[in-house]
Amino acid sequence: MKKTRHATFLSLAILAIFTLALTFSLEFVARQIAPGVAKDTLIEVSPGSEEKVHSVNLLDIVRNSSRFENYNHVSGRFLRPLEEVENEEGSSVSNRGTYIFVVSSLDIEDEQFEEKKASLDHLRKGDNLYHVTFYLPVLHGSAVVYLNATPIAQIGSIKDYHYIDYSSNTTVLHEHKDASEPLYIDLVFDINQRTNSYDNLKNANIITIHYETELDYQPALSHQSALIGTERAVEGIVENNRSLLLVLSIISLISLILAIIAMILRDKEFFSTFAIATAGFFGVVVTSYLQLNASSIVYLLDSIQNFSYLLIIIGSCNSLPKKVGKLHLKNSLTIPLGVIAIWFALLPFTNAGFQRVFRFMWKGYFLVTIVLLITYIIISVYRGYTFRTLFTPLMVVFILLHRMFTSSAYAAVLSPMFWISSIIMAYSTYQIVIQVVQIEHRNIYLTRNLKAEVQRQTEELKRAIVERENAMRFLSHDLRKPTRTIGLLMSTLIAREDDPEQIKTMQIVVQKLAQIESNLSDISRAFKESFVAEASDNINITALLQEVYTSLVPDCIANGIRLTYSPSPVEAFVKKQALSSVVSNLIINAIEHANCDQIVLSVYKKGAHCIITVADNGIGLSRAGGIDPFGEYQTGEGEEGDGTHGLGLYICRTYVESMQGTLDYAYTDGELVFTIQLPLA
Repeated sequence: MKKTRHATFLSLAILAIFTLALTFSLEFVARQIAPGVAKDTLIEVSPGSEEKVHSVNLLDIVRNSSRFENYNHVSGRFLRPLEEVENEEGSSVSNRGTYIFVVSSLDIEDEQFEEKKASLDHLRKGDNLYHVTFYLPVLHGSAVVYLNATPIAQIGSIKDYHYIDYSSNTTVLHEHKDASEPLYIDLVFDINQRTNSYDNLKNANIITIHYETELDYQPALSHQSALIGTERAVEGIVENNRSLLLVLSIISLISLILAIIAMILRDKEFFSTFAIATAGFFGVVVTSYLQLNASSIVYLLDSIQNFSYLLIIIGSCNSLPKKVGKLHLKNSLTIPLGVIAIWFALLPFTNAGFQRVFRFMWKGYFLVTIVLLITYIIISVYRGYTFRTLFTPLMVVFILLHRMFTSSAYAAVLSPMFWISSIIMAYSTYQIVIQVVQIEHRNIYLTRNLKAEVQRQTEELKRAIVERENAMRFLSHDLRKPTRTIGLLMSTLIAREDDPEQIKTMQIVVQKLAQIESNLSDISRAFKESFVAEASDNINITALLQEVYTSLVPDCIANGIRLTYSPSPVEAFVKKQALSSVVSNLIINAIEHANCDQIVLSVYKKGAHCIITVADNGIGLSRAGGIDPFGEYQTGEGEEGDGTHGLGLYICRTYVESMQGTLDYAYTDGELVFTIQLPLA
């Protein structure tokens, strides 16, 4: 046990070190691969003005691509493109406003102009102009985008928006409609000329965005930054990110389908954990992919993504045992996490005040969750839990830590949290495959050995049946002879006896011997006919009962009994000989024991069943002492019977049950009715 603990602790420690190394490595790689932030330059709006705006100079775009985070914002009003370039420092987000991105060119009066111009050769194309691609990520809400003074894109619809107030376009938009669409804008510079009337914004490209959101506390720009750089580099970053997310979406969907199939066909409780976690990962990658494309449900995608991250954690915590010692960790983690997941899902639709309170609350809960998970891991190791059980909880600790202390990367695929979630998904898929493979191996083994095993058990069963039949044949055959001899001797003694009391006692003994012989005959007949083993088939019940009726009419007439038959066209899935024997036995019992003068045989359909009844107006059956007439070794005696033992009705019910039917009786108003219920053909 001690060695197992040490091995588990060592494995968990290695996993923790590996995850930490992976996290720092991903952060490092993200900084190296992800585009850096373009240098922020403050320039005066006009000569002599104290107003300054954020700008990016072409000289700052020496790399192939950069993040453009230095935009200008004005809240609550739309600025005239090119004519008004302002920035309100610290302006709060409202339901409408203006974003302005400024990309300035070189100053041709600069003494180092030619040298700086040469450094921009990678931006020059065949037309001898300098081209830069500006990528605007998905916007929330609606927007109109201008390049300098020209409208170049409309995203959704801004309520009561008049283009003519800002350009030569005369279009009027009446209703607000949300939409989202990433934009690629080609910025063209002729750095040898001054084309702008503003000295400090000479030859600049100014992107003006008029935005309107349905909610006045949500920024129009998404969490991703704009990009600027060469066309190939910018499109490569976006498209590679989109392609990788698409591939991961397909892989996670396949994993989710496998988990659901395994949950349905194999072990619901075991595989549901992996299904929940994989569904969460699928939600993350799919929404990340969709957020890079045009959409009209941006807020909903944000909501699903928030919920999906929590779903990964909930699914992982669902793998925990219900209790570890006295700690109810599973419920204490998953139930509050479920509530937080709902809050996360509603977060994009809530006001700023609620969001501030919520962020404080979920950080506090995540901290408590981390402490509980670490406590659980330590206790579980000492209680003998394996590394396989504790892998996922440890990875969840790192997800929570990363979620608390770091922000998301520019691209989802560069986020350590994203890849830790991917590891959990991959591990879940691995566990699903391993479990399914193990189950299939067991099934293959059983299938391969099934024939031999069935044959062996069949031989043993046949041997047991033969031995039982031999024993019963011996019993019924060898005991009937002495029983018959004793009966003859008793008859001789009765003939010689003069005492009435002695004669009565001897007659009772003779009667008992006759019943014993009858029971032995039933046993012999049952094993001889073996109707239980008979194969079922679609049988015309009407014709079968007609044969029984015809064969027993003479016996009824000889005993002064009227036998009537009420036929109806019915077919049922039954054993022909067994059913014929059962119905014949019920009629013969009525002839011999019921003291009746009328027997009615009938058949009809009721729902999906065939109903056969045998009714007589005799003395009925006795259940004195709680004796079941259908019980094993109980006979169907009349009201005056003495409860002697037999096999007739027991064998009848056995035959009927072998045909998936039922046999019962009722005695009301002086009429005993046996009812046989069988499945229709």
